[in-house]
Amino acid sequence: MDLYQRERVAALAAKVRQLPGFPIFPGVEPGGARYEHMGALLADAALQAAIDFDSVVKPRVEKLLANWPDAVTLDLFRARVAAEGLGEVLDWKHPEKLARALRLADLLAAEGVQTVADLRSWCLLPDSRAKLLRIKGVGEKTADYVAVLAGGQAIAVDRRIRAFVGPGSDEEIRALLTAVADELDLDLGVLDRVVWAAGKDELPMDDRPDIVEVILAVPADKAARLRDLTKLWLEGRPNAEWRATDHDLAIALWVQLDERRRRVFSVLIDHPGRRFRAEEIIELTGDTMSLKNLTSLLGHPAVLSEQLGRAWPWQYDYPAGRSEHAVYWFEPDIAALFDKARGITPSSDGMRTP
Repeated sequence: MDLYQRERVAALAAKVRQLPGFPIFPGVEPGGARYEHMGALLADAALQAAIDFDSVVKPRVEKLLANWPDAVTLDLFRARVAAEGLGEVLDWKHPEKLARALRLADLLAAEGVQTVADLRSWCLLPDSRAKLLRIKGVGEKTADYVAVLAGGQAIAVDRRIRAFVGPGSDEEIRALLTAVADELDLDLGVLDRVVWAAGKDELPMDDRPDIVEVILAVPADKAARLRDLTKLWLEGRPNAEWRATDHDLAIALWVQLDERRRRVFSVLIDHPGRRFRAEEIIELTGDTMSLKNLTSLLGHPAVLSEQLGRAWPWQYDYPAGRSEHAVYWFEPDIAALFDKARGITPSSDGMRTP
């Protein structure tokens, strides 16, 4: 962890210490599940993506709890669904989120999960998150949210948590809050819930619109970029793409990069359009770092880009699915842009990669 990240962890830890009740937060127990009811948990997990919790998700989950109090185990929940249908009890018509709940239930049934306690234990297995990510409609936030709902050790990054933590990729924010939990000796699931609750007050008042679900067909290798730019836009953060004419901005970003980050950029600059796995980038930099280190190194340039009014300049995709590692690249015009910036302000060794 570099100096910049250590400073962010210290600042966030100080912020958490100011939250009411620290270090024992009322109503939030370490290892405690939000529901001891599989039907409620699956309904919450399936509905929550891009939806306001308080006005949309919470009343529907409460209705399910009132009408299906016996759906505590997975089998009893599936029996209720088979007999009465899920849409009626949730007052929900769009088929995708209803189908998502059933796909989650099917996976957990195949894994032998029956109770919330079973789910909490299952989430500790090394391949459980990857299995959740293979379900259609389940992204990283939902996979982590399932673990959080069950009382597990995870951070489900959404706009509330972003509002509390500040800029950074989802992975960087998870790493920062994990470090904060370690520093404060807090249960990670507890930290997720109290930061999420506190984050609501940090959202702009006009950043709580009614939500509609929009389905778009986009090229597969552009899906991740579209998702990120849309997320930035919804959060009121800079999401403008870099342009080939952004010479001054490219120089302004380059001069703020340390040598290790310049080496990472140089790999992408010197191979325009080529998709690199993280381990390939590490090998070409000649550096000794882990995959986690690479993600952290990219986090700071992403913050700098936002300060310049731009989204991060690299593209990425998950060609083998979101359960596998991403590939990264610069589009040719952006590689040329940063090549010029590098030429004006060269690194100490004038590095070019093979």
